[in-house]
Amino acid sequence: MKNNQNPKTNHGVPITNYQELAVIAKESTISFSGNILGRGMGLIITLLLARLFGATLFGIYSLGQVIFNFSATIACFGLSYGAIRFVSTNLAKKDQARVKGALFEVSVIPLVLGTFIALILYLGAEKIALLYGKPELFRPLRLFAFGVPFFSLFQALSSATRGFKTTKYTVLGEKIITPFLNICLIILFYYFGLKIFGMIGAYIMSIIFGALFFLSSLKKLFPKIVMGELKPKFRTRKILKTSIPLTLSSTLFFLVAWTDIFMVGYFLPTVEVGVYRLTTLLSSQVIVFLLAINAIFTPFISEYHQGKKIKELESLYKVVTRWAFYFASLVFLIIAIAPRELLQVFGENYILGKNSMITLAAGHLISAGVGSVGFILIMTGYQNWELINSLILFILTLATNIILIPRFGIIGAAIATAFSIGLINIVRLIEVYKTLKIQPFNLKYFEGILAGVVTFLLVSGLKNYLFTNFHYLVSLMLSLLFVLTTFSLLLLIFGLEKEDRVILNKIKHKLWQGKFWSLV
Repeated sequence: MKNNQNPKTNHGVPITNYQELAVIAKESTISFSGNILGRGMGLIITLLLARLFGATLFGIYSLGQVIFNFSATIACFGLSYGAIRFVSTNLAKKDQARVKGALFEVSVIPLVLGTFIALILYLGAEKIALLYGKPELFRPLRLFAFGVPFFSLFQALSSATRGFKTTKYTVLGEKIITPFLNICLIILFYYFGLKIFGMIGAYIMSIIFGALFFLSSLKKLFPKIVMGELKPKFRTRKILKTSIPLTLSSTLFFLVAWTDIFMVGYFLPTVEVGVYRLTTLLSSQVIVFLLAINAIFTPFISEYHQGKKIKELESLYKVVTRWAFYFASLVFLIIAIAPRELLQVFGENYILGKNSMITLAAGHLISAGVGSVGFILIMTGYQNWELINSLILFILTLATNIILIPRFGIIGAAIATAFSIGLINIVRLIEVYKTLKIQPFNLKYFEGILAGVVTFLLVSGLKNYLFTNFHYLVSLMLSLLFVLTTFSLLLLIFGLEKEDRVILNKIKHKLWQGKFWSLV
């Protein structure tokens, strides 16, 4: 790779190639835009469900959806990860017969296994409902069971399209078409008086349509899939052998992400499940930009580590982590300053989740604050450490939720989850430093912390004294405006380094030049 000169930052640390930094800024903006679009659609869906149907029905729906997603994850049999590998490998070898065989296999396996697991869920719905002490969950679970084969197929086919080295169809299918159809169906079914069954029906029907979209996309990407003269070659045994460990990994990652919802559903009434689910959705917006950065930063980690460019890796790690932390801080400040107003948008019943939302957001802020530590471990040969970390996180989250939820309710779940997330990310940070001798902190990072503290004190004081008699939407919008303005001005006052301006210029170019749709 052609290298430019490596000028030094103000702190004497060599910064990586500015061209590569520009690539990260550019691609992260595209990824960020896609995430924003998808999450925006998701929030609209949540807003409709929460306001139209109330916290109790939303709680039943949320718990049933988690059980449904867990069933579909197992039924997918690791092919949400493996399909990319099976398709791309055979494409690289120009073995079209095996490409066709792989596409058939990643379609049939989830459907067959999904049908079997759907039958188990359907027959066991009553026992699951009784286990949770919620008889009202019985019929929704049976309806969810019909969607298991289609959702497992949806995940596998979406992954298969990425095997053709394009994210175009994944973004269209997952971020735009499926959620948009879900929104339309929710409104339609509500109009006809359908409640919980309308919510679930809208979700399942949108997934079925999404799966059909991906089937159509694969036909465009690989027209020979429907041509009879090309006979498929199958390697089912190898696919199944490869998928078993991937299934275990995907199941573990799912449990890590959803343990708190499972536990809240087990210990607390459905209305509190609905409230807590909303707080998890809103608080997770803190790490949106970190997720976008991870998508493009990961290849650079591997490249720099292989080339033994550890100082350059550390320098790049500092820059991207600082900006992930800046964006996370903005979202956290809005949640911390106006939690009541934010939840009131979804309905009065959800306001009791404000402390839980702030607590969860604080845990995610720690995650954003240490950056891509998990990916650094994976991409530098310490993937087994990360697997152990995930296992520890699951056990820790499970244990703390069991201890705290019965005593403190949803705030106990939030404390347990935030503590587990924060602790494991600090452990990852220490592991990265011990193995690679790199860390993300410098003076500019701590100036960001100072800017956040000052912004919180100024805007919260202003809100408490001047916004008290305003309508909650006006108060929320003013809080958002003052947070954004104050935090940005403070960062400018503290001064930006050259690499910061590279990132800002790329973001401005992508957003102001109308390049958003380049992601599709």
